[in-house]
Amino acid sequence: RQPQTQDPQGLTRALYEQNARQVVGPTLQFNTRKTVYHDQVGGTLTHRLEGGASLQATTYYGERWQEQYLGISANGVTNIDRGFGGGALRYAGNPQDAFRVSFGAEYDFMHDRRKGFTNVNGLQGALSRNEDNEAWSTGMYAQAEWRFAERWIALGGIRYTNVRFRNTDYFLANGDDSGDRTYTATTPVAGLVYRLNPLTSLYANVGRGFETPTFTELANKNVGSGLNFGLEAAKSRHAEAGVKAIAPGRGRVNVAFFTIGTQNEIVVDQNVGGRATYKNVGRTDRQGIEVAAETLIGGPWEARLAYTHMRAEYRDAFTTQILTVGPQVFVPAGSTIAGVPRTTLYGELRYRRDPFFAQVEALRKSSVATNDPNTEFADAYLVANFAAGLVHQSDAWRVSEFFRIDNLADRNYVGSVIVNEGSGRYYEPSPRRNMTLGVQASLRF
Repeated sequence: RQPQTQDPQGLTRALYEQNARQVVGPTLQFNTRKTVYHDQVGGTLTHRLEGGASLQATTYYGERWQEQYLGISANGVTNIDRGFGGGALRYAGNPQDAFRVSFGAEYDFMHDRRKGFTNVNGLQGALSRNEDNEAWSTGMYAQAEWRFAERWIALGGIRYTNVRFRNTDYFLANGDDSGDRTYTATTPVAGLVYRLNPLTSLYANVGRGFETPTFTELANKNVGSGLNFGLEAAKSRHAEAGVKAIAPGRGRVNVAFFTIGTQNEIVVDQNVGGRATYKNVGRTDRQGIEVAAETLIGGPWEARLAYTHMRAEYRDAFTTQILTVGPQVFVPAGSTIAGVPRTTLYGELRYRRDPFFAQVEALRKSSVATNDPNTEFADAYLVANFAAGLVHQSDAWRVSEFFRIDNLADRNYVGSVIVNEGSGRYYEPSPRRNMTLGVQASLRF
């Protein structure tokens, strides 16, 4: 339940440096805000079969109602009434077998009744959009794991995916924008694992990926009404190699090197007043390293560290219009993908002595490009947080009361950017020092 959450929107660089707490005129004029109600329920049933295999069935259903007031007039109020759900059935062979096979099928659906209205200075005006957006996804997959030698494991898998979108238009004053689009792909993956010793493994894998547009990405065009069914699915080839090691009583370390090449990358085209449009821009590359480490020393103290260094770039040049009033701008090959930091570093120190726990966190992100031509960047930042609480555990119940203080140093920093924002208002300042109180409860039966 998230009623009437105000949206401060973004600021230009000059306005952010002048006063990071301020908002621009259209934000107040159109009273930008969002209301969300969300309910979801699901369940998983696992049945053990003879020989150590298992059969698992999962199902879920949910409803979501969302109303958002954007910082524009035309179609400046969006109203979405959504029902969604799905299920999956999976067979998994005995994990102790030298040759293990798993396979399954998945089905998911979503139905949106989407309406749009004029935003009359923060009030709902005339109806300007009325349609049903429907999506269905079907997937079937199989995977195998083969221990063909004492220290070697081979893995392979294949997946078939079919995703269909359909729009039924009921607002015919500007023409009938009904239509549909189907995306399909078959994506394989293969890998090898070598056990260097009982505590260290080396691995490598290669595969292909498939990413369809979402309804959020299909919802709008730069010119005209109707869905942007011209968007193509992004397809990728990826490879990864790494090492996983455990030092008993000391710690665990995972290191991975990766490279991903994508065709028909889906990126933000324009973003004006909160409404975004998307486009395909050809090929992109992502290459980098990920490191994760944690202590295994026992006792009340624990520490974790995670580091990512990634070079994300456009391989193909293209032109774009980053500002709604202005010429097309050339984006050369080698430009950094907007919104992606080059490095991310996270550290955590935790103390636990039942029922009490406390932890200190630190997060550092490098600067990020705010638009495709890389004419502006949001600065790097370092932020620290603190959390503490109590955990009560019984055979069935687990209850935790906690509080958090985020941004301990009360810093001004840009936590996120609005990529390619059409008025140059790319920067979304994060909250200053703030506190959260909460209770979590779970029941096992």
